[in-house]
Amino acid sequence: MDEKSLNLAAAVMDVVKMLFATGAIIYILASNVILGAMAASGDEVMIGVAGAMKVMLIAFLVMCAAGLIQSIITLVIILRGDQDSDFGMRFIKITGTIKNCGGHVIQFVMGAVFAIIGVWSMTGAGGMIKEGDETGFLIVGGVFAIAGAGCAISAIIGIVKTAKEALSA
Repeated sequence: MDEKSLNLAAAVMDVVKMLFATGAIIYILASNVILGAMAASGDEVMIGVAGAMKVMLIAFLVMCAAGLIQSIITLVIILRGDQDSDFGMRFIKITGTIKNCGGHVIQFVMGAVFAIIGVWSMTGAGGMIKEGDETGFLIVGGVFAIAGAGCAISAIIGIVKTAKEALSA
């Protein structure tokens, strides 16, 4: 296979992947199977987790929709043979860099969430800790806070490295 066919196949697979991801997230949000059951449990923690999951799924839906649009534009550029034009090269390079940073952004968000939850549990978890459980929450919360902060810092380093590589190429 030549390079043009490989690029075309990769672009088609990108479109299919983003269509599937967008459809799966829409199904999860629309069907209300998981989130509805969590919210109907009546447990405050489960209701909070369901709300947080809904917000994260909406954020991921926006990211998937943007990725789908980008993938379709890239496919059109490749089908038209414009990948060697000034616009085509720049678009593919810039969106490729953004796509490479997408995983780092998710890693940063998840690390920040873990760190916040860890600190929250270390400071009393909003008065939900029973007497005698303070030490366990301090230890587990501390581990979550340190791991989350490390994950977030690692993501920032990854974004900077990816951007630096893209600018130097």
